[in-house]
Amino acid sequence: MPITSYQQAQRIQRLGRISIPDKLNQILEKYQANPASLKQASLDYTLRQVSDLIDHQVAGIHVFTMNDLTAAAAIKRNFNFT
Repeated sequence: MPITSYQQAQRIQRLGRISIPDKLNQILEKYQANPASLKQASLDYTLRQVSDLIDHQVAGIHVFTMNDLTAAAAIKRNFNFT
């Protein structure tokens, strides 16, 4: 899921009682004061994850975009999903 704001990530962790992988958390910390850079870095992270899943021939991929059409379009465009 491309994270679109630092606050969103904090809320997801708190409400879902989940932890965010260290690598992604480092990105969130680095760009928390710059929402546009955070969104792009998070999208890049998501694209790398999807690519890794495809490389490992995962049968299906479901990506939550939290109604962010630009993120959904970027994912579709990068992988030519139909």
